[in-house]
Amino acid sequence: MAEKRKNLTNSAHELKINRQLSGLIDEITFDSSRKMAFSPQLPELRNIHIFRRNEIEYRAVPNIHGYYVLWICLAGTGQLLVDGAHLELHAGESTLVLPGQPHIRLPDSRKRRVSWLLLRFESNDKGWFAGFRNARSRLGENAMAKLTALLEFYSRREDPLAAASC
Repeated sequence: MAEKRKNLTNSAHELKINRQLSGLIDEITFDSSRKMAFSPQLPELRNIHIFRRNEIEYRAVPNIHGYYVLWICLAGTGQLLVDGAHLELHAGESTLVLPGQPHIRLPDSRKRRVSWLLLRFESNDKGWFAGFRNARSRLGENAMAKLTALLEFYSRREDPLAAASC
């Protein structure tokens, strides 16, 4: 399946998305080793792209890029190799890939299907995200409700002018 992208460049629209993402991240629960690294204040995000991945086929070459990618497993079980660390994510779990981290989606040995939601963004606040490196988090019920609201809002957006009135 081809990657679907919408470039959210309207500043009023990005502010609304940032507020919704801040609420979503407030709801993520972390294991105790990562909990102290979390700050409830989300840094400014820019150049936000939201898209899904459902492909069965995988590339054999890792990706490396200069932006963050929040990988959220919406359904099924997904396999990622991030900076040499193998992560198996189940529905409702997520991980954040930092700029410069090599990562690749791996085929599942049991041929389980997976539905990913990816939030790709940039931020100048590099230190804030350091505690998330190779961490897996679980989205709670409230976070899933906020994520659903965010996706519904995002899917209704038809053009940049419509976003200005939000």
